Amino acid sequence: MTHLTDYEDIVGVLKENLDQLYHQVNDGYNLGLNPHLRFDKANKPIIATPAVEKPDLSKISSYFNPARFVSILDLLADVEKTAPFLHHLGHQSKTHERKRPTPETFFASIIALGCNIGVEKMRNISKGIQVSTLQNTSDWYLSLQALKDANDAIIKMKNGLDLPEIHRNDPNELHTASDGQKILNKKNSLNAAFSYKYPGFDKAWSLEPKGAKSELGASIDIR
Repeated sequence: MTHLTDYEDIVGVLKENLDQLYHQVNDGYNLGLNPHLRFDKANKPIIATPAVEKPDLSKISSYFNPARFVSILDLLADVEKTAPFLHHLGHQSKTHERKRPTPETFFASIIALGCNIGVEKMRNISKGIQVSTLQNTSDWYLSLQALKDANDAIIKMKNGLDLPEIHRNDPNELHTASDGQKILNKKNSLNAAFSYKYPGFDKAWSLEPKGAKSELGASIDIR
């Protein structure tokens, strides 16, 4: 701080810099290089401040325009990179597991069951995958508990994102377009309701976050 002890030197440097800036602004205006500066009838300067373009954070469609269409296979592969879930799909019999299926085989099996395509039809529309491999993957790896663990891993990652918080007005209430996770009810219960979508004509529970709204008449509120 010793270079700031002499007041006269400091003021002299500041005056010189300010004078240079005045000349710079005046020269730029005379040359027509400053469109934001003009003078009124009283010769008073008027500064026009350019409008600042603010991004619309409520809409994200513009980010997906170049892609137009995204295949389910690419989507699952991106999800696996961001929130690894395939390691939750383990063989139900460790003693009979020979070779773990490839990620592409897992994705094909998930799509076959999740989109109601079926293993046989998925084999016919896939390349390089045998129907026996798909069937073995579906039977021995896609158990109910394994799929639940994989689903929980994806939900845990999704809940940590900032994007779902944009449209949440009340921090204590969550509104979603989903119906909640359906759990088939195998015993008589007054709390379960019939769901015409997923369990068919059987009763099911709907696992929902706190405050979520569901189409089912009954739900389990996980808090």
